[in-house]
Amino acid sequence: LQAYPDELGKMDFANRRDAFAGKLGLCAVLKQMNVSFVSGEPFVMHPLSKEFEKELADFVGICRIVKRMKHMRVGVLGARTTAFKSVRYDEGAMELRGAEVEAYDLTQIFDRMKAIAEDDPRLTDWEKDILEISNTCDQCKLGVALEELVGEMKLDALAIRCWSELQYEYKITPCTVMGILNKRQIPVVCETDATNAPAMLALALASETGVGCLDVNNNYGTDPDKCILFHCGPLPIDLLCGPGHMEEHKMFTKTQGENCSWGVNVGQIKPCEITICGMRTENGEFRYFVEKAEILDIKVDEGFFGTYGVMGLPGLQEKLRHMSEEGFRHHAIITDLIVMLKAKIKVDKDYQIGEIDKRIYGSFIEHLGRAVYGGIYEPGHPMADEQGFRKDVIDLVKEMDVPIVRYPGGNFVSGYNWEDGVGPVEDRPHRLELAWSALETNEVGLNEFSSYRK
Repeated sequence: LQAYPDELGKMDFANRRDAFAGKLGLCAVLKQMNVSFVSGEPFVMHPLSKEFEKELADFVGICRIVKRMKHMRVGVLGARTTAFKSVRYDEGAMELRGAEVEAYDLTQIFDRMKAIAEDDPRLTDWEKDILEISNTCDQCKLGVALEELVGEMKLDALAIRCWSELQYEYKITPCTVMGILNKRQIPVVCETDATNAPAMLALALASETGVGCLDVNNNYGTDPDKCILFHCGPLPIDLLCGPGHMEEHKMFTKTQGENCSWGVNVGQIKPCEITICGMRTENGEFRYFVEKAEILDIKVDEGFFGTYGVMGLPGLQEKLRHMSEEGFRHHAIITDLIVMLKAKIKVDKDYQIGEIDKRIYGSFIEHLGRAVYGGIYEPGHPMADEQGFRKDVIDLVKEMDVPIVRYPGGNFVSGYNWEDGVGPVEDRPHRLELAWSALETNEVGLNEFSSYRK
């Protein structure tokens, strides 16, 4: 909800808007009708202000997240490993809250991998991404199979049993593949942690970039506000200092020997501000935490395997106590906070894919602000002609060689009756214009527009 601010110097009866009272009244009615809304801060904002631009971007982000998550589908691949009791969840609670769980046996993934021919062009696409990290492409068929399943079953996120069947059958771990899928905006969480799949999707939709699942793993010396985040490498490389490099999973080589578990991506998380969150289910409800934190430019001991980052978070000990008392597991989901706040557009003047019809660059005249009254039309102005049109504005429009002029506008036209703008001006009705909450005198209508275009 947006309300125009009143302006000092324009508080006479003809100009004041009583914006606070009007917006409060509207909010009260919407609340009575059980209609959800976002109010924004400051309470009143001009629609061209930076504050409103930020509020609108936040609102669009919320809509993007809610629209996708209201009916999300989580694919759980494989049963929970017996030892990982911390990731148990309430599937009924997820279904009740709009997260539908689809369970698949890992043998279904293995069958898909076996059916992929060696000359399948999709392997080439995966080889390009994996070769940034490793000189072996043993994981490519797993990537193709998972991406194929997501497309066929219309899944929004995955939770995968990452050990130990993949190691026994294919001598790989899925960590690097998961990182690539996360970079491709297909959230994947390990250890069948299904309740953190919605957390990954939420952050992916908010940031429109890669997300990752990490363990809240180690203290950092005696510093109470720092800890080490770690995992075996399922992070997108745009969250890392570089692409990293592939190694075996040390937890498997310790018990099974060498060449049994290639796929761990070893690297350091890039220094950045992050959003960190986690989710779980309890008594039919979702519980979650969310914080802003910082990944610091600090290296840890040589030989620390997997992907790591030193996180700084004031009051960390209190937050860890809260996590433990509330039953949150060791997993936490992160994304780059600065990416969430900024969007980038790259313009390359040398990259052309075709000609743009010049008619797309038209002139848009709407009864909004000063576009008409005080814009193209201002009787009494030194530059106005005998009909009240600004000759200096007309000259500029001619100079731009505008190929098409659109009237009477966008939102304005939704409540506009063309008959109000024809005939003698003194006989035309004055109406409350509902799109922009302004008084429309109809002094300019179709007759005047016809004269203007000539």
